[in-house]
Amino acid sequence: MSLLRISCPSLSVERLACFVGSRSLLLTKALDTYFLSVDDRLLASRDLLEWKEVLAVRRGNVLWHLCETPYGLIAQEYGERPTALYLSPDGYRWTRLITNQEVDSDSRHFHYVAYDSLRQLVYATLGDRNLIRAVQLRKDSTWSPLVGGPWQFVPVCVSNERVIFGFDSAIVHGGVGIYYPEDLRWRFLFLEWRGLAHAQFACIARRGGLYLGALGTPQAVVVSRDLREWHPLFIQGFDERFNAHMIVSQGGSPLACSTGKSLLILDENELEGPAFGASPVMVSYRAYRDRLKGHGFVLRRRLSRTWRPSIGETLSNASGTEASRASISASSAEAASEMQGASALYT
Repeated sequence: MSLLRISCPSLSVERLACFVGSRSLLLTKALDTYFLSVDDRLLASRDLLEWKEVLAVRRGNVLWHLCETPYGLIAQEYGERPTALYLSPDGYRWTRLITNQEVDSDSRHFHYVAYDSLRQLVYATLGDRNLIRAVQLRKDSTWSPLVGGPWQFVPVCVSNERVIFGFDSAIVHGGVGIYYPEDLRWRFLFLEWRGLAHAQFACIARRGGLYLGALGTPQAVVVSRDLREWHPLFIQGFDERFNAHMIVSQGGSPLACSTGKSLLILDENELEGPAFGASPVMVSYRAYRDRLKGHGFVLRRRLSRTWRPSIGETLSNASGTEASRASISASSAEAASEMQGASALYT
């Protein structure tokens, strides 16, 4: 496995380092340090030339996402249970914060982690077949469920007024969850790529007034103004297997998109004209039948285990298009009280 540096606009390629491994899902920079995942290891470097192993997780698992907070870095493990979130003050010393099974014993792994600087919260999503779908982690060493129900998420995109959660659901064709933190309110938009069983997000980023999405299946990069209609920027294939390598860069210019097989480099000006000249490939739909399937999923999961009534009320509400502020507030408060002291996040 090689690390390459591509210069723009010349597109000249320079080989920086070689690694022994077969899988890498993370390459990012935080705290003036570069981080790279290679199989079950996290490596760190100041100059991209010399690398040091700083964290190792369960064999076969991988570090998928990492976010920077004022309290340090949080890395997210993906793979077979249990997976964990890890905290580091400097990128070189790591401690385990919490496992997915501490959040929901039915879950398989964490999916994503993102920091909300406005509200000083960390959001983490998790799956599969669990009822608690996302949690929020606070700086006072507590965490609580953020939302539960049938709709599973991977990516989180934070903006000032709302937080976008991209669907990775086998029940509904696709969609996004929109969380309004000031109102403690949720809204769900259901999306379909006509002719396909599922359209699942791997990454969502905000660029000015546009949303960019990288889909794990089908393997495509799409753009939207309103989250309801998504236009194609690039379509690589229609493999039903989820491609975790689909990534859209979160900042900087030009825009970079990785597909695992290709690296796309786009100028900001290319987003508006060509993309919106094509018909949308993913559009909103009512999802009446799929929402009923979602209610059935929640009912089956609740019958299969002993579940807290307060959380159950929120799970049922989340199956519709909106969850009421009262239900979310009551459920989060009771769940946080029951789980208080279950996890230490920041010190």
